[in-house]
Amino acid sequence: MTAPAVAALVGSALGALALPYVPRQALADALPFVLIAVALYFAFAPPLDESLRRARLGPRLYALTLAPAIGFYDGVFGPAPVRST
Repeated sequence: MTAPAVAALVGSALGALALPYVPRQALADALPFVLIAVALYFAFAPPLDESLRRARLGPRLYALTLAPAIGFYDGVFGPAPVRST
């Protein structure tokens, strides 16, 4: 596995482990804002063309910052988080 994949795996595991400690209502309240922010980003982000394809982060910095953050988000708000009722 590559370093970004391992970092995303660790981030998602930490997100899933943190989930039981976050109040359920706080997640329910935050989710619409998170989804709207992501939708706005993709709606207004400039289209990628060949001039914008260069890497903005090096592989090491990406593995240390963005990959675990995306993994954590997926661990918390992922497709089917397990919640005890």
